[in-house]
Amino acid sequence: MPIRLITFADLKAFVEQANKSSYEVLLLQNNYRINGKSIMGIMSLDLTQPITLNCDYRDAHLFEQFAAN
Repeated sequence: MPIRLITFADLKAFVEQANKSSYEVLLLQNNYRINGKSIMGIMSLDLTQPITLNCDYRDAHLFEQFAAN
């Protein structure tokens, strides 16, 4: 699912939600694959560009607030 992380508060909230997941949470952008549970890893992405979230379908509800519209 495409997501947006605009503010540092969004970033922090996303990582908190990701750490609730028992499964792998990946963020994909261009050729990068970043662990969604790592705030430092996410900060290495270009947050002005679209980011694709790849997570287990059972945890998708954790990330609905970050869905890009």
